[in-house]
Amino acid sequence: ATSMTLAGDAEAAVDYLMKRPEIDPHKIGLAGHSEGGLIAPIVASRNKNIAFIVSLAGPGVTGRDIMLKQARDILEMSGTDEKEIEENLSINKHLFQMAVDEPDTRRFSKAALDWYGSELDKQGLDPAERKEKMGAFAQALVSVNNTWMRYFIATDPAQFWSRVKCPVLALNGEKDLQVNYEQNLPAIKAALKMGGNRKVKTVALPGLNHLFQHAETGLPAEYIKIEETFSPEVLALMTSWIRKTVKRGNW
Repeated sequence: ATSMTLAGDAEAAVDYLMKRPEIDPHKIGLAGHSEGGLIAPIVASRNKNIAFIVSLAGPGVTGRDIMLKQARDILEMSGTDEKEIEENLSINKHLFQMAVDEPDTRRFSKAALDWYGSELDKQGLDPAERKEKMGAFAQALVSVNNTWMRYFIATDPAQFWSRVKCPVLALNGEKDLQVNYEQNLPAIKAALKMGGNRKVKTVALPGLNHLFQHAETGLPAEYIKIEETFSPEVLALMTSWIRKTVKRGNW
């Protein structure tokens, strides 16, 4: 399954709600978090019945760009040496590009292992160190070489956002180390405007992580240590915006 597959599931849910007599078919919206922030515009780009979108830490650029930025931010916040960060990013960048260029999973896997093996040969490592690095690379390769990740890496959300005509509220935490707000919020806004949609509000929220929790560092390892599940302020912001957007008043 890919994000496109899941968009089909979400659209089926919308179609079901539209048939319910107690539901106003003109006021059905989508709220999507992270990958859900890609699924929502996929659905809205092809379904004119969507009344609004709330994107919560949703992507505005390709998965490849998101993951490279994510890796840098998390490694930097974790105190990793800059040389090690650059080495990690260089490997990931090359691996992602190979995945995009070679759709066949077996050929991609072989080409990637051959490439990295030749890179290690240039470093003159001892056998134990070479084996350790090759093992770590093989694990990274497995995480990339699957249908979901391949779609995510290659897909530019702008192709969907530019066809969305309904109002959009796009929110991001400023301590989000997984989907960077400076990288993605402007890209969402630009894609919507490119398609002629001016009904967009983007908000960067200080102190909040990827899960919209008040956080110290924003590191994923911190999520489980935070008692708060979701910022009440963000819920209030969403509620106010949705009420105004659908012009329904108090619910």
